[in-house]
Amino acid sequence: MISCTINGKVYTLKVLKSKKEKARGLKDHPALGDREGLIFVYDKPVRRNFTFSDISYPCIIYFIDAEYNIVGKQNTVPFQKELVIPKFEFKYAIEICD
Repeated sequence: MISCTINGKVYTLKVLKSKKEKARGLKDHPALGDREGLIFVYDKPVRRNFTFSDISYPCIIYFIDAEYNIVGKQNTVPFQKELVIPKFEFKYAIEICD
């Protein structure tokens, strides 16, 4: 777990590093607690899609580059059918419910 400040709020993030953890993402977390989230960590910059079709609550996903700059943000809705497709490569992705 790590702590991260986003928009002035401190979140506790579970670090996902393995392929299996990243593939499951929020599917293994039926509900996130107040100011909790997930951070996906990649060894090098990537451009991967995310799906939220099995997630029953709205989320925000931030895409962050290797220099820790936010290069994208997407709000999701419960059971969203459309893929979240980042416009730029990222090294980290953070999912929170706010």
